[in-house]
Amino acid sequence: MSIKNPVWERQKGETAVSFAKFKIYLKADHTQPLKEFCESQNWKYGTTKKLFYKYDWANRVMQYDNYMVAAETEAIKKKRAEDAVERDIRHVKMAKLQQEIGEKALAQVGHNVTVREAIKLIENGVKIEREVAGEPSEIHKHEIDVPNEIKIRIVTREDIENERKSVSP
Repeated sequence: MSIKNPVWERQKGETAVSFAKFKIYLKADHTQPLKEFCESQNWKYGTTKKLFYKYDWANRVMQYDNYMVAAETEAIKKKRAEDAVERDIRHVKMAKLQQEIGEKALAQVGHNVTVREAIKLIENGVKIEREVAGEPSEIHKHEIDVPNEIKIRIVTREDIENERKSVSP
């Protein structure tokens, strides 16, 4: 976030002493009156007041404050985006691990995971992986027949609606 010639920088014709005073004022508490501020700095009120109006200190302070708020907001947005990327990477790793465990459980006889649990692991892993990728997870219904072999039928929402229409009189 870059601004060309920000107004809180030294202005044309502004002396080094005047700018040094402005920088002190920029960092000060602006809720107190200018006169009290001048007293706290041991500055002459009349001279400082002229600088205040000549170099538009109030506007410069306001623009600086707005810039700082915007910079902080951008930093927060950037951090959230970085966190989202890290979270997505972690979720994809977990999804793939669930799929691997499910696949191994289906391939091994006597594993501690039931067929239904293995299918659920694979299904959940695929769902998470697709969601992280921004794709819809279209697994809405599955049928299992487990006498001697495993049969999995994956259908979409459209398939389910068509089946309902064909069954209804």
